[in-house]
Amino acid sequence: MSLQGPIVVVGDQLYPELVAALGEAGAFPVVETPWGNASVAIAQIEPAAVVLNEPNGHPKSEMLALARAIEDANGPHMPVIARIKPGEAPTVATALPIAMDAPVSRIVARLVSASRVRILHATALRRADAFAAEIQDMPALPTTDPIEDATVMVLGRGGSYPDLAVAVGERVGLIGALSIETAARYLNERDVDGVMLGDGFGPRMVEAFLTVIAEDARFRDLPIAVLAGVPITIDRAQLPNLEQMKGEPNDVVERMLPLVRIRRSCAISSARWKRRESVEARSRSQDFRSRRNLIAAPTWTLPAWSAGSSAKPISRAMPATPRSWSPFREQRCAALMWWRAGLRASLNTRW
Repeated sequence: MSLQGPIVVVGDQLYPELVAALGEAGAFPVVETPWGNASVAIAQIEPAAVVLNEPNGHPKSEMLALARAIEDANGPHMPVIARIKPGEAPTVATALPIAMDAPVSRIVARLVSASRVRILHATALRRADAFAAEIQDMPALPTTDPIEDATVMVLGRGGSYPDLAVAVGERVGLIGALSIETAARYLNERDVDGVMLGDGFGPRMVEAFLTVIAEDARFRDLPIAVLAGVPITIDRAQLPNLEQMKGEPNDVVERMLPLVRIRRSCAISSARWKRRESVEARSRSQDFRSRRNLIAAPTWTLPAWSAGSSAKPISRAMPATPRSWSPFREQRCAALMWWRAGLRASLNTRW
């Protein structure tokens, strides 16, 4: 998947390697702007994504203006990636954190992963506008924070597992797993929006678990936080949202929440898209039934030779299927019903 639309890179120093990598990935144009003009550039360009370089050490007024410009942006979701140092939090609350020393390829991979949410959101908005006048029970877009419905799975066997589980359970839904096998089963059976891997597992077990996730397209974009001290031998380019974090459990969870939020938003957009597809299919089915019911139901009366019987006229709707309907079929059905009515009248007369 290639990047689409303009991208704004915010930073007082030029970053030619990142600009060249974004251009090779399909982004055009790539605009570099200093922190002082970042809010104005975002309002004028309306970019598809924003990369924040050197987010700390700037006046608070510039940061607030930038955060306000990102929140006030119209249209579909605009992903924001912030390059931060270990132990720091991004300036914008909804920004996706990435390590300051992360290579350019990982930044591009994370942007591509986040752009899928923008595409799903844009599709949902476009289809909502298209079917708003045709479908009466069109579901409305939610206004709540997606993090309220998110679920994070915590793996661990060491001493950090209790504190990490408590920190996660205070903010989002929690699924605990003490083994890799249990975690793999939960991934297939439950809706998981993030994984936090604690200590207590060997390098081979961690590598096998991450390899299985990377090979499955369903979990390739899953946010994964690995605590410091746990070895990572897998190629991180296969998992764009894999981060190795260190610090207190509460700080690690706070840095993980933006990635979980965008993952949950993607799941909500996908589910709403499928629901709109079902609503559209139900609307087409109702239109088909209404057209089929327009065919008049013929009424058959008893023949003259059975008028003295106690049988009443029969009114029955002929089963009409527009695909196989023909005048000859209608005449044959009418003759068959006439014969059945006469046979029933004769039987009532005899007995």
